[in-house]
Amino acid sequence: MKKIRMEVELEYSDKIMHGNDPESIAWFYEEILLHPSAELILHSNEIGDEVGVIRVLKVKEVPME
Repeated sequence: MKKIRMEVELEYSDKIMHGNDPESIAWFYEEILLHPSAELILHSNEIGDEVGVIRVLKVKEVPME
């Protein structure tokens, strides 16, 4: 397995993922994005399959509604 570091921009639906509730926003960032065991799947529509697993190392800013 190879590893590369990337800087990415995530576009997602905040209404679906956490809404405007501060507790839900904190949960999304702490448990889904930044938890040590949290992993996101990188999928390519070009190849129609999973490319690999992404682990978020840091988030530049946590937008609070």
